[in-house]
This record gives sequence, structure tokens and C-alpha cells, in this order.
Amino acid sequence: MYCTQCGQKLADSQQVCPRCGSDRKAETPRPQAPRPQTPQRPVPPRPRSESGEYAEFMQRFLAFGLDFVIVGLSTFIILTVVIGILVQMSLPEGASLRDATPQMVNPWTIAMLELGAFVAQWLYFAILESSRSQGTVGKIALRIKVTDMAGRRISFTKATERYFGKMFSGLLFFYGFVMILFTEKRQGLHDILVKTLVVKR
Repeated sequence: MYCTQCGQKLADSQQVCPRCGSDRKAETPRPQAPRPQTPQRPVPPRPRSESGEYAEFMQRFLAFGLDFVIVGLSTFIILTVVIGILVQMSLPEGASLRDATPQMVNPWTIAMLELGAFVAQWLYFAILESSRSQGTVGKIALRIKVTDMAGRRISFTKATERYFGKMFSGLLFFYGFVMILFTEKRQGLHDILVKTLVVKR
């Protein structure tokens, strides 16, 4: 211990400095300068709608990928089976599938099958997104749903408009989908056109 007045070394039992006579009991601790506080940046709140927090781009991307696998695989299997049956019916008696040629199936039949696959995909998205679940199998799995701007369930008509609006989002190298990354309400071009939102459940 040292005297704060003259710097004389003191024993712990000495209350008065022998050099300058200052009293240790009367000493007051020197005030310490306050440490500068680093200002904390405010954390911006996550964007929300009336029905909940907006879905992230990756959630929507994974949900669409899952739906694409479900619908694409289903239509591929159905088309393969139907075309196989048609080819089998067109084969002459005693012939096998190895003898089949593309000319055995009417091109109009192929066109009608492809049209049927397109209609099936449209109904899959339109019916499920306008149902009580408010989402496809992929959206349910990723815990997101489709709503109108007020957070309500959308109609079948609006779900149909949203489905065909995705065609516009696919133009210009899928820029309409990329818009989800930077729009205020995480909307793609198709969402903006038909006034819908995708939010977390």
C-alpha cells in the first residue's frame, strides 16, 4: 500500500503517513472515468403480415421442389402406363412391345394426354391452395400457406389466377421468382399480380 499524497510505502496497520501526515481514512477513492459503451445496433423486426411472418425464399423454393416431384412423378407414371396400354392395343397379334414404333400412337392422343397432365397440375395447386389447408403438400411440409392481403383464405378463382401468374414469373430467367428475395412482403411477381401472400403457419 502507498500513500496517495506523497507515494510513501505504508504498512497495512499504518493509518497515518509518516512522511506527509495524511490520514488514510480521509482518503477518497479517485473517480474512475466511465467506460465508453458501444452503441448496440437495433435489430430490425422481421417483416410480418396480419396473419403471421412472411415465408422465406428457401422455404418456398423447397416447397415448390417437393410439389414438382410429387406432381411430375405422378403424371409421368400415369402417362407411361396409358401410353403403354395404347401401344399394346395397337400391336398386331403376336407382336411384343419390342416391335412398337412411335407411329402406333396417334399424335392427337399424345397431345390430349399432355393437356390432361397440365390440367392435373393446375387443379393440384388451385384446389389445395384454396382449401382449408391453404397450401399444397410441399407448403404444408414446410409449414407455410397462401393468403390474401388480409390474411384470409383465397378462393379457387384467385388460386387459379396465381397458378397461371407463375408463368409470368418464369419469364426473363425466372426474375419474377427472384423478386421474393427483395420485395417488402416477400412477394413474387405472381403474388403481386393477384394480391396474395405466402406466410408461415
